[in-house]
Amino acid sequence: FNGNIIRVSGQTVEGFPYITYSKILDEKIDTHGSIFINNQFQKLSFSEKIIQTEQSVNEKDDLEIVVQYTQRAHSKQPVFIDVKIFDKEQNKHNYFNQNYGQISNVNVQVSITDENNQEVFSFEGITNEGGLIETKYLIPDNSRIETLTVTINAENENSISSKILQVFVLGNLSNNG
Repeated sequence: FNGNIIRVSGQTVEGFPYITYSKILDEKIDTHGSIFINNQFQKLSFSEKIIQTEQSVNEKDDLEIVVQYTQRAHSKQPVFIDVKIFDKEQNKHNYFNQNYGQISNVNVQVSITDENNQEVFSFEGITNEGGLIETKYLIPDNSRIETLTVTINAENENSISSKILQVFVLGNLSNNG
């Protein structure tokens, strides 16, 4: 339809098939989708978030934020978030295990918000000599199925960068395994 409807399908890193449909009308994008998890389709919901950050003229976006994290978790399970900060020019392929180009002493802020944009977790720290900082968030007991948004901000004296990820909360573990 002349680019007004877009269908995207594929598999997550864990191998779960998904499909999304986006309708573009008057510069507004409406997206719906589903993912096949635990032998059933789960509805995916999307919301547009506009994030405004103030960045001075002297600060650049040249920090590469590379993340290994738990993309899906059930109630009473932790979401692990491991963040490494690299020089953007030295890690162009976003490779987490690269052993050079890491930047230490970078201020990192991690926040997790629910579907209502309410903050459910926040963490602040400084990267170690390997450019790494680690944190985790425990999904509360009896959590409903939802999508959490993880926002990572990194800042040092020369640069500010950010990254946004999603975590899928799958509710309680099923009794039949």
